[in-house]
Amino acid sequence: MRAKITDNAEREIVIDEAKQRGYLEDPRVIHETDRRIEKMLVDKVQQEVVKYEEFVTEEELEAFWADHHEDYANPERRAGQMVRCADLATAQKAREAIVSGDASWKTVNHEFGNDPQLREQFGRTPLVRIDAVGPVRDHLFSLEMDEVSEPFEVEGGWAVLQYNRFIEPSAPTLAEIREGVASRIRSRRMDEALRAL
Repeated sequence: MRAKITDNAEREIVIDEAKQRGYLEDPRVIHETDRRIEKMLVDKVQQEVVKYEEFVTEEELEAFWADHHEDYANPERRAGQMVRCADLATAQKAREAIVSGDASWKTVNHEFGNDPQLREQFGRTPLVRIDAVGPVRDHLFSLEMDEVSEPFEVEGGWAVLQYNRFIEPSAPTLAEIREGVASRIRSRRMDEALRAL
């Protein structure tokens, strides 16, 4: 009961504050509200009105898999550690500290880096696919294992990168992701039935 009263009170306070600030007359707020209402209505129609065949046969699974198995493949991926610096001179100092062994990637990111996210991750980069684009991808796939790059230009400054992690290409079998594939087929059927309505 206490939680319900608190929720109701907070909702009224937020609505009152929105009225005072003029949000309820703001065209952007009105547009976003209309968009969300429309989405809710479409979702409700999908759940309660749209009828479609939910059972997926083995033949349909096989046919879909033959056409779309490449969508589920994971190409080669690489990762490493990186520091992003404000300028070239700072990036060169960061590289020297790494190559000489005087500093860890954690220290280099705190001392020379200007990217808070990299600082929190101790310089670890996310996995990058071979089919990605950009300077980080280009350097990850041009370096030898554990090699440190020369400084290179990136958005927001200059970076130094070390490649040190590799994941081989992989492709699941239909048996491994059967339910995910069936769910995708059902989603397509539902979309088609909704458009037909």
